[in-house]
Amino acid sequence: MSYAEFYNKLDNANKVLIGIGSGIDISNSQDFYEKLSKLIEGKDYFIVNLSTDNNIKQSPINLDNVAIPLDDSIPIEENENKWNAYTNWLQTTLNRDMVLIELGVGFDMPTLVRWPFEKIATLNNKAFLYRVNDKFPQLPDDIGQKGESYKISPIDFINDVFEERYGN
Repeated sequence: MSYAEFYNKLDNANKVLIGIGSGIDISNSQDFYEKLSKLIEGKDYFIVNLSTDNNIKQSPINLDNVAIPLDDSIPIEENENKWNAYTNWLQTTLNRDMVLIELGVGFDMPTLVRWPFEKIATLNNKAFLYRVNDKFPQLPDDIGQKGESYKISPIDFINDVFEERYGN
């Protein structure tokens, strides 16, 4: 399988929104986050991270662009500030070429990532949603040609895309 279309859309996007699901088994999460960081390098991005592994905090990803709403170790006020930063960032995405990437987002908290990403993809004419999920890759009919799903683990997806793109 070639991911050329994926990174072509990623390269041409003005905005990139990433949702990381809580169900991802990231045994080597540092490698995962480093590869993800390289893929979005130089992009205007925001990440909503539902994973509780906390390793994103030690990764090269800019934490100013990350909301971790389920992390109990972050004070409530700081979490609210991050969520406000995210919603403010979302306001800048309207009518902009945008790629949304869901990595392992299921139905445990669909109101934080899954359903909002679907709504963004539906309402923003220049948005495209990639749903990567080995259990629940289905896209709703109203997304039509504005989305693509991959029934593969998010770890394998990032590894495969990275290897195809950078060769290592």
